[in-house]
Amino acid sequence: MGVCISLSISKAVTPQEWREVYEEALCLAKELNLAMRKEVRIHGIDTICLVPVDEFEQTSGWNNEHMRYFWSADGDYLYMRTAESFSMPRDLVKQEDVDPDAGDAMIAKLPEYLDYPWDDSEFDNAYCLWGGKTQGEPYHMYLLAIACFIEAKLGTKAFVSGDITRGQCKRAVAIANQFLKKPIDMPDRCYMERFWKRVLVLPFTEEEKLEILRSFYLGIKGAEFGAFIRKVYSKETIDTVWKKEFRHLKIGTIGFSDSFSAYMMQGFDLQKLCEFVQFKDEQEKTETQYEAFVKLVMDAKLHIPEKNCVDIWGTGQDVETPYGIDFFIHQFRHGTSGNEKVDRYIPLEEIRMALLMGIGEKCDVNRMIDTYLETEAKERNTSFEEELLVHESGQAERQEHYDINRMDGLQFYETGSTITPGIRKEIGKLIRFSEDTLKEDTYKKLMEEKPQKRKEWMIRQNRSILIRDKDWEKIFLDIETDDKSFARYYPMVRIKITDSTWEIVKALLINDELYEYSKELAEQYTDEGAGSATV
Repeated sequence: MGVCISLSISKAVTPQEWREVYEEALCLAKELNLAMRKEVRIHGIDTICLVPVDEFEQTSGWNNEHMRYFWSADGDYLYMRTAESFSMPRDLVKQEDVDPDAGDAMIAKLPEYLDYPWDDSEFDNAYCLWGGKTQGEPYHMYLLAIACFIEAKLGTKAFVSGDITRGQCKRAVAIANQFLKKPIDMPDRCYMERFWKRVLVLPFTEEEKLEILRSFYLGIKGAEFGAFIRKVYSKETIDTVWKKEFRHLKIGTIGFSDSFSAYMMQGFDLQKLCEFVQFKDEQEKTETQYEAFVKLVMDAKLHIPEKNCVDIWGTGQDVETPYGIDFFIHQFRHGTSGNEKVDRYIPLEEIRMALLMGIGEKCDVNRMIDTYLETEAKERNTSFEEELLVHESGQAERQEHYDINRMDGLQFYETGSTITPGIRKEIGKLIRFSEDTLKEDTYKKLMEEKPQKRKEWMIRQNRSILIRDKDWEKIFLDIETDDKSFARYYPMVRIKITDSTWEIVKALLINDELYEYSKELAEQYTDEGAGSATV
């Protein structure tokens, strides 16, 4: 499970086309806050750190006779958050491998999303450059900006995909356009008609083209999208695709609920849906299946004109920020607890009639709907009474404003910035605990050594800290010029760093003003709840 970005380049691209795009993409990568993990020599010490992205060479072969050039990014240079490595080689395309008839780069991605065999040579028409996990870290947007730029330059010979939204593409393009001489537009996928025209010329059947459009279009797939589909595809094609989709879906599963919501939100016919649904099940009684289906229809609140259809755990296409891994973990664990309401209104009697015509001969639709409405009315009254109690109990607690309310904001602390009480306490606890490490014999012995020995020890001891080259430069300079500074840095490589403490440790290492403030917080901290460990 992870948050990914993929970039496919058609084998129809020529070496000249690729070199031009590569050069421009490299320039853009240097402008953005991308960083790569690298071992560099700082103050005579080989140090693993983050450095700004640049092209570098790699040799191979018995006599290093093979040389390749590429750039690679592991994270960003501002927040210093990393995930998997994303590389782009200069020599991706060789003249002997060019296939003018390779076709759209999108074709190579179809087996990932649709029911096509991976080993079919038809889908081996592109170089799959990326595909790694960004986990939604800040460099996700910079990589997406580069991918959008490449697709804008190469047209159908490039295709960006993965865990991305239309909103992210919009923001990524805005980021790229700050540095490009000629502004670019969003990828084809972000525009309904433009993307349909791209799909239209693919070498597939009408049903397959509709499936591709539905799977890859980046936009809100609501009433407008449904109307467009009905405009450009025949009724027979549409029915065939929906019938295929519902054929293997079981009522009550996440997959069925998602497909039902999409079908209804796009304005398709409820009575017709009854023909597509598979009500027979070997493990469930058929009557139970009909009841579950009617309940699903009613839970969608189609009969209520005004309703809140927002799903905080839904992947909205207008969202501009990347989804973190925690978001997808929650979706996986609580997939059935989202908002079941569908943003569409159908009068109750029309719903009743559609279900009677569709499954009325198989079950007592009127009884099921009436029972549901009775229960709904009781729940509505109870909810209204609870709402009154909440309003009568007083005004909601006022939310105080703080300059820093997230751990990853600590590195930008300036004297006078306000920090939430919870984060202040965590800083104080960490500093108070780290002071105990200064009583260790190792620290006392190192203070008797020359500064170079202390710096070398810092790097040997370091297991978890990944900061920038310029940060290590400053740390080493401090240790050289100020013996007292080692008391600041020694504990940071002695304590056990966890996901919850890393942002604090990083900020204390690189931010002098926060470090000074942390001494005050340590004085305020009591031993209650102390908990950390040395490594």
